[in-house]
Amino acid sequence: MYRIIKTMDGKQSKCDFDTENEALAYRNMISKWKNVSGIETIHYIRPIKPSLAPIKGSSGYLRDIFIGWKNIESSAIFHRDFTVTFECYGEADIDTFCDALNGWYTTWTKWRATLRTKEETIQVTTRKRDVIDHLFEAIVDVGPDSDPEYSEEELVHSYFQRIINSKRKEG
Repeated sequence: MYRIIKTMDGKQSKCDFDTENEALAYRNMISKWKNVSGIETIHYIRPIKPSLAPIKGSSGYLRDIFIGWKNIESSAIFHRDFTVTFECYGEADIDTFCDALNGWYTTWTKWRATLRTKEETIQVTTRKRDVIDHLFEAIVDVGPDSDPEYSEEELVHSYFQRIINSKRKEG
């Protein structure tokens, strides 16, 4: 996650971004404003929960709305034996109290986690933010001393398998 902190007319404000490109574009834009000083960029290395990531959607006309899967860079977990990436799915939604032409916006409806190891790739997709956040928290907490019987890769693999098995029982 990237945070831009700026001082404008003596007041400090901050804005969070998921990707470096978004943060740099914002920084370039505000650097041209009058009365802006003390622009600072902070890069947080520790991954954050997928539901708390500052994912920018779009709003306005339907043709300008983002629809599809978007990678959440701030939540990616890189380990020497595996990589877990998170994505969210954007759909077009309309504000019922707004003009039908330009009242559209992106709403995030699905979450996907992908585990990549040397041998395999496993994906879990859910509509529940708490499920994806719980999986994220379990994976972030995995360390060399998490379980003496299993490796870190085996533990993460078992977390994914538990969610897949529980989804099979439900549906």
